[in-house]
Order: sequence, then structure tokens, then C-alpha cells
Amino acid sequence: MAQDHLAKDVDLSQYENGMVFVGDDVWDLRRIVTNSTNSTISNLPGPGRTLDNIISRLGRSLERKLSFWAERLGYGPNAAAIRILRILKRLKMCPCRREKELKTSLPQAAAFEAILLDLLSTILNESPDGYFVDDGQGSKKCVRCGGDRGPDGFPSLQDRRDVQRNCKQMLTFISQGKTPTKVTAIKYVTVLTSSHPIFHEIFTSTGAITILESILSDSTRYFPASDPLLFSARRALISLGVTKVMSLAKDILLQSHFIDQNADKFEYRGGYCHLRIVRSKGSERTNASSAWDALTADSRYLMSLLR
Repeated sequence: MAQDHLAKDVDLSQYENGMVFVGDDVWDLRRIVTNSTNSTISNLPGPGRTLDNIISRLGRSLERKLSFWAERLGYGPNAAAIRILRILKRLKMCPCRREKELKTSLPQAAAFEAILLDLLSTILNESPDGYFVDDGQGSKKCVRCGGDRGPDGFPSLQDRRDVQRNCKQMLTFISQGKTPTKVTAIKYVTVLTSSHPIFHEIFTSTGAITILESILSDSTRYFPASDPLLFSARRALISLGVTKVMSLAKDILLQSHFIDQNADKFEYRGGYCHLRIVRSKGSERTNASSAWDALTADSRYLMSLLR
């Protein structure tokens, strides 16, 4: 009440020394301003700050331990990446080595950098760890048992389903995890998509582009462009988008080649949309019509991606 009376009856700008007299009371303006300002400042010395620092440190320590055990129990992007790595290594190893090598070379939990390097080495190397040698006749032989190396890719439907399930888990971590988990999962998506077309096909078919676009649209207004989450999401989108554009361009080229080979079946009238199929013999008409429809649809989709 005294401060309200002071604000109403006294012009504070006239008192340069910070002291003002109101009746029998003497007011120190500097003390009033300081006290009112300090009362709203956070992190001031005192028992509250000490307790807050202790709780924060305990929380961070507990979070690290829970994350470590979650990885060992098979939850988290690193664990999903290790499961993918196990499948890839098993496909590239001769059966005589699989059981022993997979147990010793892949722990239940590992650091992101170690997993990433192992993934790239497994995907990109034609002969992992020197287990296979060229027999001079165009095939690879195991140096231990002499068996042929299996083909690249996923020879069984179950292997493909296992990889697809772990890729979907990566997308779940991106959608529902905390920011560090999201960043780690997005980095794996970027690397896997860029290193092998099978992973690009899996991630695009399971909605990775939509999830990444939603992260960018929801977070751009709140975070700077240099934010690790936004940077990782943008880089993953570029990787997925560029590969998609190249795949579409390849499809358009093949469709155009088919149409050129069957030019006598078409009649153009002033534009690419004004086209009439001249011959109408069963499968010829169906194939030509399908090729033209696909070419038109892919061209429009390609233009929408390039906008």
C-alpha cells in the first residue's frame, strides 16, 4: 500500500539521488527496485538452488543408466541398428563362421559411432573381413570351407521382414522418442538410405518422408535452423528425396524409350496430353496406354518433388 501511495503522489523522476521523503517516511528507491527485481530472478544462491542442482544431476545420471539398460534390453535406435547389422553380417558370412563370429563381434549395446562404422563396412565391402577370395571364375569362395558366398540382398522373405520391422522401429523412435533419440534414429535412416537401395525402398514405403516433414513443419517455428534435430531431419529428407527423384527419372526414361519404340502406335495432336492410340490390337493397346499413363503420372509427380 505504501508503494502504491508513493507511485500516485510523488514524481520519482525529480529525485536523482534515489531518496524520497513522503511524510515522515524516507524511501530508498534503489533498494525498492533491487528487491523487487531480485525476487523474480531464478538460480539465486540458497537451499532451493542447491536442491535443484542435486535433483538435476541425479535425474541425468538415472536417465543415462536407464538408456544404457534399455539398449541392452533391445530398445532404442542403437539396438535396432545392431539387429539390422546382425542380419546383414549373417547374410554376408559363410555358414561355417556365422555362429561364432556374430557372438564375438556384436555386443548387445555399443556406441553410435562404432555401430555406424560397422554398418557402412558391412554394406559397402564386397568381401567382409577377408573371409572370401576370388576363385578366378567370377565367384567368391570361403577361405575356410571353400563354400560359395551367398548373393547380396535378402534371399529369404523372413530376412526382409526382420529388417523392415527394425526400420519401422527407427521411425517409431523418430515419432515418439525424446530429442536425442530422434536425432540418433534420423542419422541411421540417413546412412542406411544412402548406402543401399533396399533401405530406401523400405523407409519410403513405411512413411519416413511424411514423418520427417512433420518434424520440420512442427519444429521450425520454435527452433533455429541449426538445431541438431532439424538439421538431421533436413539431411535425411534430402537423401530420401534425391533418391526418389532419381528413381522417378529412371522410370520416365524407360517409359519414354518404350513409347519411342512404339511410335507408330501413337498420334500426337499439338501437346503431350493430346494423344490417340492408332492401333487397337489387344495387348499392344494396353501396353501402350499403360506406358503413356505412367509417363504422364510420373512426370507430374517429379515436377511436384522439384518444386
